Amino acid sequence: MSSPDQSPIFSSLSGETDMIELVEEFVGNLPVRLAAIEQAVQADNLAELTRHAHQLKGAGGGHGFDVISLAAAELESAAKAARTAEEVRTQVDQLVVLCHRATATPSP
Repeated sequence: MSSPDQSPIFSSLSGETDMIELVEEFVGNLPVRLAAIEQAVQADNLAELTRHAHQLKGAGGGHGFDVISLAAAELESAAKAARTAEEVRTQVDQLVVLCHRATATPSP
């Protein structure tokens, strides 16, 4: 079994000097966003989970992290269809891994 990809995820906007500060702020705020998502799962609050996923979907795309935006969109859709927050644990875990790989460092 291969180990999960741990390579950094770079913003598609990281080469734009006027966006660097915004990308850094987005990446720096990811732990807060992930904590809110985890809290919603623990509270079995699908409405909050859906809201946080929706917000991250927009913010991720707006900051050049399309892969995070896509994963958040998948979580949002799954949360809307789920009966319990634990049913979307796989999507939450995938999003968490991607967010931990996000970096504000400009791509090489």
